[in-house]
Amino acid sequence: MWVSEGSRGPSRNGGYRHVHTDVLLNTPVLAKPTKPAPPEIPAAIEIRNAVYRELIRISPATTYYPSLISGPDGLLSRGLTKSEIDRYGALPPLPKDRARLAQQLLEFVNRRFPNHARNHDGAGIIGIPGFWIDPSDRAPQLWKYEYNMPLLVVPYHDDQGRIQACQMRLHKADVPEGERRYRWLSSPYENKGCSSGTPIHFTFDPRTLPAGSTVVITEGALKADVFAFLRPAARAIATSGVACSHEQLITAAAPYHAFIAFDADHTTNPHVCRQLARLIAGREATHDQPGDQDDRGGRAGHSEHPCPIKGRRLRAEERLRQPPDSVPGVHQSAGDEGRQAHQGRG
Repeated sequence: MWVSEGSRGPSRNGGYRHVHTDVLLNTPVLAKPTKPAPPEIPAAIEIRNAVYRELIRISPATTYYPSLISGPDGLLSRGLTKSEIDRYGALPPLPKDRARLAQQLLEFVNRRFPNHARNHDGAGIIGIPGFWIDPSDRAPQLWKYEYNMPLLVVPYHDDQGRIQACQMRLHKADVPEGERRYRWLSSPYENKGCSSGTPIHFTFDPRTLPAGSTVVITEGALKADVFAFLRPAARAIATSGVACSHEQLITAAAPYHAFIAFDADHTTNPHVCRQLARLIAGREATHDQPGDQDDRGGRAGHSEHPCPIKGRRLRAEERLRQPPDSVPGVHQSAGDEGRQAHQGRG
């Protein structure tokens, strides 16, 4: 500067040196935000199955009988009997009550699977989707959010009848407008939590069902269970949503003829129609092999999907290009059995 007043003396270039004492010399350096730890790897299916079955045993749906069983939206209203409702569990609406369940289940898994517990420093609940560890006191937790009403726990069984994951059904009063009622019991974003993935659900053992038999593909494990209960001869495979797990569905249903019994809104909802067509196209593409015949003269692994437009049937790839309102009956439903067993979503 060229002002001498208040300076520390002249500088080499003929000006004057000034020192600004109001500037902090030790400016703190902001640390770079740390990335959250990746989710834990899910525990072995044997451990998940045991923990979820114990959860349903110590906290059955009958704990909240009026809300989850006998009420207008309860399991009995779906057509299930008292002998069937023991297959479903319940979660309390408050986190503190679920934390007590989590502690009981941690002690259970530590006793039942000591090697797994030792691998996680005594926190054997790590690796079970829906559970996580509070970093402040290392207490086990089960789901995170607070509700007004209890939650129904719906198990998803694999092709050997083991519970691989669970969904929760929220009470209508706890569902924000525009959001889904069903949520996976999953905890990938919590400390030491893990994801459930989006598995499919079986109401039967594929090892005992001959190839060429007929199965029903539908939405929601509870809906599939109700359908199979009301129609004991039926065999159902369920996905958690029309856009989920198509590859798993195609693989699971490959040996069989299939009825696709998604909800009826495929005729009005473009998204549902597109996903339905995508599933049909994927199934057709997988099984378009020459000489693939079943004992009745039809192609094994195929379903008829009558879609009359201008007097002809559409191939699956043609259906993908059709607007939903021009494809009435884009899939073959399960008929009266499906309509009776699948009233409402989920």
